Amino acid sequence: MRKVKTGIIIIIALFALAFTVAACSSGSSRQTLRDKGMVCAILDCAGGSIDGEPKKELYQIPPAYLPRPGSLIEIPEPMRANYTLIGWFLGERNADGDIVYGAEWDFSVDKMTEDITLYAMWRESFYFDFYYADAPDTLVETKRGISLTAAAATPERTGHTYTGDSYFDAAKQLPVAYPFTPAEGSGLHIAIFTEWVEGDYIIVRAPADLNGANVSANYYLMNDLDFAAAANWTVRDSYTGILDGNGYTIRNLTAANANLLFDSYGLFGKLVGATVRNLTFASCRLSAVVNTSRGQMRFGVLAGAADANARVK
Repeated sequence: MRKVKTGIIIIIALFALAFTVAACSSGSSRQTLRDKGMVCAILDCAGGSIDGEPKKELYQIPPAYLPRPGSLIEIPEPMRANYTLIGWFLGERNADGDIVYGAEWDFSVDKMTEDITLYAMWRESFYFDFYYADAPDTLVETKRGISLTAAAATPERTGHTYTGDSYFDAAKQLPVAYPFTPAEGSGLHIAIFTEWVEGDYIIVRAPADLNGANVSANYYLMNDLDFAAAANWTVRDSYTGILDGNGYTIRNLTAANANLLFDSYGLFGKLVGATVRNLTFASCRLSAVVNTSRGQMRFGVLAGAADANARVK
């Protein structure tokens, strides 16, 4: 039978979370530790290794916390090529040598009171290769992991705004739903194509993304907007940015002067040097409260007024 080399670490609790660590490797050393009342935790790396060894033994005087591998120089994190560590678990090996996992070991809560074996649980990790959808032949960056969140899938691109949409294909026919965890056997590399808009924009997907927002910011629509549930739109007095409708339509907008704060009403009160383009309106209406003390009032679906520098395209 081939003998498997096992590293042995002695851990003596000096304070609640302070440890000193020393190594030993002989059977006599093990017995000496036993004679001192120590118990043993075997870290079975389950296909990985710690310092090149498939197992590591830790000896402590119970009851005591175990240091998480990687928290001490003497006990580095286990490594396994193309895999990511999920955690350490109680369990056992069956007659076929396969691991039957039990409860996960919580290094911050669980205390060692007797001999135990902890088994590493691994998941195949992937290389997420990011491309720009409009430049699909150029690899932008690669991220490694077992899954991908929306926040992690946000590469940078100078002079552009990420729309928040990603795809598995450059033709943008197969959208990625985050969080995304590839199935086992999906292949080592996963291509992700991110969608971008040239310029600095706030991405708009709902009326709330426009309501009360920065009057000088630029906005880019990603879909039609239905204002039916946004009764009496909260008008901003003056808008000075760029609103790009991206070919979409605003529907069911009611422009009202219920607050009587301004003299111009619409999606915006006034366009002051603003640019509005690629946007259409449908089924919109105006609702006016007459108040002669306010003087002249102006209404429009897009805006009640516009200065000479405003552009609608």
